[in-house]
Amino acid sequence: MAALIARHPETMVILNHLGMPILADTDGEVIWREGLQKLAALPNTCIKLSGAGFIHRRWTMENIRRYILTAIALFGPARCLFASDFPTDKLFDSFDAI
Repeated sequence: MAALIARHPETMVILNHLGMPILADTDGEVIWREGLQKLAALPNTCIKLSGAGFIHRRWTMENIRRYILTAIALFGPARCLFASDFPTDKLFDSFDAI
């Protein structure tokens, strides 16, 4: 994906749901972080801090904090957006909690 995006610097790309790390895979978090690093190196990319329930069905700030902080560290605050995924997020928590 990073190679494709690099070929189109005029197109802004927004990565959804924290890039959806696949934690069920033993290498999932490493693959996720390496992929985010490649995407964050491209100035025409941003990331949405959303979809916590897709990472941890019973998410809490404690179990998703490192994913959010990693995304902010790699992309910088100016390239991070907050979003909900309502109504799908209702499966995992209330709008107020999110």
